[in-house]
Amino acid sequence: MYHIRLFVILISVLFTISACVGKSDSASEVRTLSASKQLVPVDTIAIQETDESFIGAFESIGVTTDPLRLYIADRKLHRVAVVDGASGEIVQIIGEHGQGPGEFDTPERAIRIGNRIIVEDAQAQLSFFTDEGRFLERHRLPEGVWRGGRWSLNAHEGDLYMAIHEADPRASGLKATPDQSVLARLNEDAGIAERFGSYPMFYQEGEYVWQFTTLDINQKHAAVGYYLSPDIQLYDMTSSGYPLAKTISIEHPRFMRPDAELPMSMPRDELQEHAINTSFVWQTFVLKSGVAVQVFNNRTEAFYDDLSEEERTHYATLAHIASGEQENLELPGRVFARDEKGRLYIELNHVPDQRKIGVYEVAGWE
Repeated sequence: MYHIRLFVILISVLFTISACVGKSDSASEVRTLSASKQLVPVDTIAIQETDESFIGAFESIGVTTDPLRLYIADRKLHRVAVVDGASGEIVQIIGEHGQGPGEFDTPERAIRIGNRIIVEDAQAQLSFFTDEGRFLERHRLPEGVWRGGRWSLNAHEGDLYMAIHEADPRASGLKATPDQSVLARLNEDAGIAERFGSYPMFYQEGEYVWQFTTLDINQKHAAVGYYLSPDIQLYDMTSSGYPLAKTISIEHPRFMRPDAELPMSMPRDELQEHAINTSFVWQTFVLKSGVAVQVFNNRTEAFYDDLSEEERTHYATLAHIASGEQENLELPGRVFARDEKGRLYIELNHVPDQRKIGVYEVAGWE
């Protein structure tokens, strides 16, 4: 009987070790986009640029599916380009550079809600247009409230949401506090109707000069990411106060956490040294298929000379919320958007006049 018990124990231990090793091997694997077991290509959009109609630089796209339109906030040319998804043609240009009505300083994100187009500008202001591009109104975030993310504007059930930052680091320092909200539901004039969310312990325990927040809201969840942390917070959008429902620990082997605190007092050249050994979360998405997506990039030292796209490498982790399964990817370019059907829009070619965006759906976990 003793030998039987010992045999059973040994088998159990070996099985546990085998399972752990298998999980570790899977977590350490990084697949290319073409080798992904979860993402299936469904379309490619080749943007048609001409001498009269072209795009400068952008990081985020708002997408509508009926008809398929891409709303591209062009940070370089200070306007919004609307691209027909079927033909790739630029069918509409909205706004221009300036401070007046209908003009932009640095547009970061454009989304369409019903018959309105809303543009998030770097100057903490939202501009509203008709779907034909006619300017309607502009609202600025309240005094003492700053944008917490660069392209965090989201619409959910008729309301607008953004990442916010309310603590002035010059007065209170960079270390976050537990009661410091990171998200807001806005009212009609961009005032704060409701605050929620909190920084992860990483930002509460140390000072980090880079604190941008990423946000996506889809169905019952708000998915939130933070510039220097790989993990994803999921907030319950169906409950009062939008409580934190879950934190997903992302296990991408290419993600590099800061090896030291990065305070405001750190000299610029020293910050840059840390930056080339640090990953930066760029987008966070939650799809209707129950998959959360964390997108980040790593940079070479040469990136900081001219911000060349060739000097950034892009990665993503797809995380199945229910099962905890993850797939780690290296991507050919940025992930610009997801649409209401749960498809991702991934950059295949960033070169002007040759820009291509692949449309992918998640199929592996269904």
